[in-house]
Amino acid sequence: MADGFGYVSNRLRFLVVVMGFALVAGLWLLPQGAPVTGQVSATVLEVNEGTATGLRSGQSVTLVTLRVRLETGEETRVQGLGRPPVVGDTVMLLESAYPDGKRRYRLLPEHGVAD
Repeated sequence: MADGFGYVSNRLRFLVVVMGFALVAGLWLLPQGAPVTGQVSATVLEVNEGTATGLRSGQSVTLVTLRVRLETGEETRVQGLGRPPVVGDTVMLLESAYPDGKRRYRLLPEHGVAD
């Protein structure tokens, strides 16, 4: 009977340790607080397209990743939607600035390529 109790006890300790690591990693990696959002423009430097076959549907799926240069001179990557822009285009991004200093960017689907 003691062996069964020790087995369960060790499993529970392991679960508590793993959950502790997950909590600390989540707090460290994920931005904290409510973001301040705004729009910024960026210039497309690189367009990468990859295709794969969907596991459930079997249909071809395309993922577009853009490397862009922001107005501040910083470079970042964003996921493209729909028709991908070409190198040199100016696109509008949604910027989310968090209180801890992290910034995240998303391509605005309704604006896409700026005129």
